[in-house]
Amino acid sequence: MSPLARIMAKRGYRVIGSDRSYDLGRNWKLFNLLEGEGIQLVPQDGSAINSNIETFVVTRAVESSIPDIKRALELNIPILKRPRFMAEVFRETRNVAIGGTSGKSTTTAMIGHIMRHVGSSPTIMNGAVMRNGQTNFVSGSSDLAVFEADESDGFEDVISVCPSSIAVVTNITLDHFEISELREMFSGFVERASHGAVINADCPNSKHLIGKSRETVTFGSSPKADFSLASISPNLNIAGDHNKLNALAAIAACSLLGVPVDVAREALSTFTGIKRRLEVIGVSNGVTVIDDFASNPGKIAASLKAVQEGAKRIFVVFQPHGFQPTKMMRDGYIETFASLLRKDDVLVMPDIFYVGGTANLVNGEVVTIPRDISSEDITSAVTARGRLAYYIPDRAEIPRFIQERVAPGDTVLVMGSRDESLSEFAEGLRGALV
Repeated sequence: MSPLARIMAKRGYRVIGSDRSYDLGRNWKLFNLLEGEGIQLVPQDGSAINSNIETFVVTRAVESSIPDIKRALELNIPILKRPRFMAEVFRETRNVAIGGTSGKSTTTAMIGHIMRHVGSSPTIMNGAVMRNGQTNFVSGSSDLAVFEADESDGFEDVISVCPSSIAVVTNITLDHFEISELREMFSGFVERASHGAVINADCPNSKHLIGKSRETVTFGSSPKADFSLASISPNLNIAGDHNKLNALAAIAACSLLGVPVDVAREALSTFTGIKRRLEVIGVSNGVTVIDDFASNPGKIAASLKAVQEGAKRIFVVFQPHGFQPTKMMRDGYIETFASLLRKDDVLVMPDIFYVGGTANLVNGEVVTIPRDISSEDITSAVTARGRLAYYIPDRAEIPRFIQERVAPGDTVLVMGSRDESLSEFAEGLRGALV
């Protein structure tokens, strides 16, 4: 939402916004940035909603029961879901939309970086902060827009309603929705791309998308892919085989925009990555602390494999978010940790992160999400599979637990999404190891 707010403010609109994290005193760096750009932040109690508001934009993460929305409905203010609004914002641009379960933010940043390198000056709207420029939003001067298309809003999301010139699908695995729903969602996403699509040839759930667009190019590790690791070696300064595939997706997308492969590879040599994507916070007494956004089994697996390449032993601190997502991905979490953790690696999990409010839709009705799963359900199952896993409910107790056990050469990997305070936690943990 924040890049959308920034876009509208730059276009001269008066923008106000509310967020439960703002009311809770979280994520102050982002909110200070928004206020610095003239965006007014208000409590989410309905007091700022009045008849002067022309359009009210919401995400699926907020319910119709919150005071702001109630007040907007009372005043008959038009309410748009985020994807519908995005469709209006980007209606007059050439759009490169990046969707998929994993790698969206990194691939979006890579494509934007390449296009800026060749002088295209695109507008870039990302779901994460790009280290090149330290921002999640770049206002460009050309008619090209590169943005992350998140499927988390369901079939009303930008993936479904915002037409793109080029659609990029990084992969499709279990995350916000069941695989059958995701396959249908991404089919529409690709079919609506007016110029072409970029598809992951390695992903079994993505292969059905090949040929559904005017022009399809594929990427992957297979020599049969149009852009293959067997013939193209991305020139990267960031770790992980998954990032090599992200780079191939970016190179493939830029090829549809007329950028030669060698030029794209050269541009990526100066790409410095994404905040909270295997971000090294620092090294204390020989112990490396890494902050990572990984939240679903696929992302966790990719991060673990990348970190294990250079670490003697890993202490994984994983904080899942939301009771419903954790319940849906429980078996995947257990299998990922039990199969990939080495015998000396350690998993530590605090309580599930939950700030309240996220709604669950059942047959179109909003229902309260039951709190019928705990992080302990995961750690106990991983322990039963012969790996070292500990449930420490209070996250504040974890640094001492790790401090008493780490040794030089170890790596502490902090993982989890949604909770912006995880970065501060990782920094504090590094400090505790000094």
